[in-house]
Amino acid sequence: MELRPTAKTIVEQWLVSHGCDGLSNETGCGCGFDDLGDCGDLGASCVPSYSRFCAGCWELCPAASKTPEGEIGCYSPDGSICWTND
Repeated sequence: MELRPTAKTIVEQWLVSHGCDGLSNETGCGCGFDDLGDCGDLGASCVPSYSRFCAGCWELCPAASKTPEGEIGCYSPDGSICWTND
């Protein structure tokens, strides 16, 4: 029996192949590959995103997650947003 990929695996493979770091949405939610969809809502409002390291993100940022480099950062569609205004 052939194993079929999960939706999460398919999304992650697409993000990697397009150079993205994770997902985010307009409410400030964001995630990297280490916690992709852990919010329980890997849904229609999530868009491919890039990470940006921000000082203090972990305490203040609704979109904080680990960046591919292992730092804590914010995720946004173009990687420019820091929800902490850093």
